[in-house]
Amino acid sequence: MWKVVFLQIGTLATVALATGLLAGRSAAVSAVLGGAAYVLPNALFVARLKTAAAIGRAGGATLLVWELIKVALVIGILAGIARYSTDLHWIALLAGLSATLVVNLFALLLRN
Repeated sequence: MWKVVFLQIGTLATVALATGLLAGRSAAVSAVLGGAAYVLPNALFVARLKTAAAIGRAGGATLLVWELIKVALVIGILAGIARYSTDLHWIALLAGLSATLVVNLFALLLRN
C-alpha cells in the first residue's frame, strides 16, 4: 500500500515540474496543492489500515470508515485551498489532483 503512496508522490513531482516549466511557479505550487489534497489523506488512510492490520482489527468496517474519512478530508482540503489560496491555477490544481488519482487505477498492476 505504501508503494502506491510513493508512486503518487513521484507522479505529483513530475506533474509539478511539468506545470512549473509550462506555466510558472504558481502553477507548480497549485499542482502540488491539488495532489497533496489527495496524497496526504491517502497516506493517513494507509497508515491507519496498517496499524489496524497489525493489531488484528482490519475489517470491512474499518476500511469503510477510513475511506469515508479520507474522502471528507480531501473535500475539506480542496475547499480550504479554494478559499484561502490567492494565486491559484485551477487547471494545474486539477492536473495534480487527477494525476494522483490515476495512480490508484494502476495499483492493481503493482500487486506482486
